[in-house]
Amino acid sequence: MNKLSEKIIKKIKQKNIQPTPKIFFKLQNFLVWTFFIFSIICGAISLSAFIAVISGENFFEINYFSTIEIIFFFGVLPLIWIFFLVAFLIFGNFVFRKTSHGYKFSSSFLFLANFGALFLLGIIIFFAGIGENLEKKFAKDLPGYKHLVEERQGRFYKPELGRIAGEIIEISKSKKTFLLF
Repeated sequence: MNKLSEKIIKKIKQKNIQPTPKIFFKLQNFLVWTFFIFSIICGAISLSAFIAVISGENFFEINYFSTIEIIFFFGVLPLIWIFFLVAFLIFGNFVFRKTSHGYKFSSSFLFLANFGALFLLGIIIFFAGIGENLEKKFAKDLPGYKHLVEERQGRFYKPELGRIAGEIIEISKSKKTFLLF
């Protein structure tokens, strides 16, 4: 043997170094993939809840974007769901890097692939109604979240800015009937 090999063997014997069992690496790999899948599912649920909120609040019926309307638009966005969506997207990218093949892909590819998977699953979850149900459950059961929903909905009723909240019941040529809340 050469000197380097002898030095290494001597050091291993001196420090009583034991090899790491294979099960440790298998368990580590399993946990990393579990966390990655968890981040995709949670991000998709966040996206689904976000879509449920904005689809129910007529975001896309704003005719023009004055400064007041832009402030209004950002004021009614469900920022908590955007935060969770971004957090789980970043967490998923970080975790995927820790897989045995994660180092092979560029960061931009990982981000796009992760977002694509999250987006597809989020759309499926939205059409299954899970996002809307989660939003309603949070509004009902979480005191802090209920306040955020009420504040967001309250921004739609500002008569001084030309916004009133309500539902059009009937439109006819002779009269218009509205239900305001």
